[in-house]
Amino acid sequence: MSSTPSTIRLYRLCWARQRALV
Repeated sequence: MSSTPSTIRLYRLCWARQRALV
C-alpha cells in the first residue's frame, strides 16, 4: 500500500465526514 497524496486525501475526507456525523 503506497501512501499517495490521493489516498491520504480520501482518508482525510472520510475521517472529517465521520467527525461531522458525531
